[in-house]
Amino acid sequence: MKYSDFETETGWGDILGLGGVNCRHSWGNYFPGISIPPPSEEELAEQHKRDTKTKHYKRKDSRGVERERDFTLRDALDRQRDLERQMKDTRKQAVAMKTAEQTGEYTALKARYQVQSAEYKRFSEAMGIVEQRERIYMDGLGQI
Repeated sequence: MKYSDFETETGWGDILGLGGVNCRHSWGNYFPGISIPPPSEEELAEQHKRDTKTKHYKRKDSRGVERERDFTLRDALDRQRDLERQMKDTRKQAVAMKTAEQTGEYTALKARYQVQSAEYKRFSEAMGIVEQRERIYMDGLGQI
């Protein structure tokens, strides 16, 4: 395969292609007997089956309306990251209000954060994925 074919086939150099944002693929030299062998067709099929399996999630939104959706593993991880971003934004706003001595706003944001945190926990448990709260707390803002 020529390098130009590699770029076309894999999307190399594109933000959504191989090596782009959130891409966890890597490659290197393969030495028979030393390197870990590539997955077999059966292992790849099993992985694809796990990745495309959906889980149903039902929740009530802030207005009490029931929302339902099916999530693949990838969709669930994306939703989890979205919840983490929302929680980080709320934390930043809460600290700003506390610094500005806006106690009413601070209390409201703290309550919003607690609701978001509970939703994060519920969602992660329902989807069977590990909570990664260190992503939220890496801002160094401490307790709110």
